Amino acid sequence: MTLRDHQPFVVGALRPAPPASVSVLAYDGVDELDLFGVYSVLAKAQASGAIADVGLFAPGPSVTASGGAEIRTAPLKRFNPGCNVLVVPGGSGAAETAKSNLLSRPVRAAHNRGARIYCCCSGALIVASALKLLDGQLAIHARKKAELKAIFKGEVVDGLIESNGIVSIGGRRSTSVKSVDLAFRILSDLDPDLPGEISRRTEIAWSGTP
Repeated sequence: MTLRDHQPFVVGALRPAPPASVSVLAYDGVDELDLFGVYSVLAKAQASGAIADVGLFAPGPSVTASGGAEIRTAPLKRFNPGCNVLVVPGGSGAAETAKSNLLSRPVRAAHNRGARIYCCCSGALIVASALKLLDGQLAIHARKKAELKAIFKGEVVDGLIESNGIVSIGGRRSTSVKSVDLAFRILSDLDPDLPGEISRRTEIAWSGTP
């Protein structure tokens, strides 16, 4: 079976589920590795027909990433709150973005419409601030734990964790790239067969337990 033939089934349904719509949020100071690690893997799945679309959205037409890269983005007015998956990467600008509430509206809108939210490292600051989370668990970069604890009353943990419909990763050193691990987790949640297929195409090994 090729990726274009891939038609995941909804449990209890008699027809295939449509390919998922994915939105990725960006902002000034977003980390290039956090952003493109996840975006690149998901874009491979989109190109093969396993994902309907992968959109990159920001408050303006472009952002300046933490390493200085200028990245063109779609404006938030084109953001689809009905997306199935919302990804919030981390970066040196995450704390300021969380305080500014620039991305709070799209995060809340997607969450209220049932999207699964995935955050990489300090992206958890933006999600926790937008949703005003009071409980559950979130993972974040080890150096950002104090900042998260200041706005999040739940448990701050290490590794890859799912809690209350939010998947987060961070807090420990790894031989793999956290954003790539997060992308493969997204694929796995969409359909258990997808990680193996994209792994073979990209020659990226993914064990399922980063």
